[in-house]
Amino acid sequence: MIYGGNGVGKSNFGDALKFLHAIGSGRSIRDAIEGHYAASFSGSPTEVSAGIRGGGEATTHLEAKSKVFHVEVEGLTPKGRRLHYRLSVDARQYRIVAESLSAEDHPGAYVYDTHPESAPLRQSDSPAIKARYYTNARGKNPSRSFSPHETILSQFSGRKAEYVYNEARAQEMRDLLTSIQPLELRPEILRNYSTLGRFNIGEHGENLAAAAWLLLSYASGYDPTRASDAADVETDAYERLQAIKSWLSEMTPRPVTDLLVEEAPTGEVILALKEEPFSRPLTARSLSDGTLRFTGFAFALLGSAAPRTYVIEELENGINPSRLALMIRMISAATRNGPVQVLTTTHSPTLLDIAGKELLHDMLFVGWDSDNNCSVVNKVSQLTPQYLAEDHRLGELLTEGYLQLAADR
Repeated sequence: MIYGGNGVGKSNFGDALKFLHAIGSGRSIRDAIEGHYAASFSGSPTEVSAGIRGGGEATTHLEAKSKVFHVEVEGLTPKGRRLHYRLSVDARQYRIVAESLSAEDHPGAYVYDTHPESAPLRQSDSPAIKARYYTNARGKNPSRSFSPHETILSQFSGRKAEYVYNEARAQEMRDLLTSIQPLELRPEILRNYSTLGRFNIGEHGENLAAAAWLLLSYASGYDPTRASDAADVETDAYERLQAIKSWLSEMTPRPVTDLLVEEAPTGEVILALKEEPFSRPLTARSLSDGTLRFTGFAFALLGSAAPRTYVIEELENGINPSRLALMIRMISAATRNGPVQVLTTTHSPTLLDIAGKELLHDMLFVGWDSDNNCSVVNKVSQLTPQYLAEDHRLGELLTEGYLQLAADR
């Protein structure tokens, strides 16, 4: 969880992760910065990303003379392999300035690099950008030209990768970036019908009903996708479905007896649930905003075995304060042993008070450095002296402004 006052830079962290998700998904630099939507055949947006707030003109620091920003990512694959990715972008021209990828067990010093230390390249003002890539051969690594308006990472596959180790490491990095999922669930989106075939829950809750349909299919022993790894998914699909029902039963005033989807004549589906003592199901169109958001979070966290890093702004929005503890318990259960990570900004003092020591250790507080006019990140546990923590609730210290004063420099 990330705390901090308004305007200190909490949302910038989320913007950076949204950008990484977009480029990992193969979006152009322009789309990653300015946002995009993918339209269905009917012309309505089915996948929406807001991009970076302010677009290219506001991406870099207000007082910076250059419009070039830098991103550096160190990732750990599910198999424990460490990857290192660097990217520099001209936000005004939507153009790659520099980019490199390396891996700890790769036979070369890099997978590819636009600015290698040995045999450096001369980057000209041509429409392309050049990068050297590793080959299992003697002599200096060869170079190739790439489009600078998309990441080399998104172009580095097949013949352009040249070497099996190169392509494998690039795909692992793409998978890590794609697994970052911004999640800003909107009830008006969650209430929509979903088209079968799109099974990933989108940033605003797109495809929720389709994701539920897929989990229900797996739980019944049917694999509609014929995926090669479906057997692994099916083994715990029933348990995942029961866990979602259990969490929803604690959320709603009446126990949830069943989760299902209803199909329209067009073949689209909508989520529905049954509550005791009623026999007729309620579709998503009739559920409250809070119940819908909680349901969306439950399916995102528990509905799939795929690794995910969810980025949520102001987790408490739309959730009754009495149910925030339940939300934290569900997130803790999903992230404790599974491949799921949740990063959220919040202003809620309640979350500080109900968080256990396990969560408190990872909580951050963003302050403001007046001398350098920039954000500064602190651990909440380091801002509070022991004697204060014993005599006051953390939520009280947040409300009274102590934590912000301690975080600012």
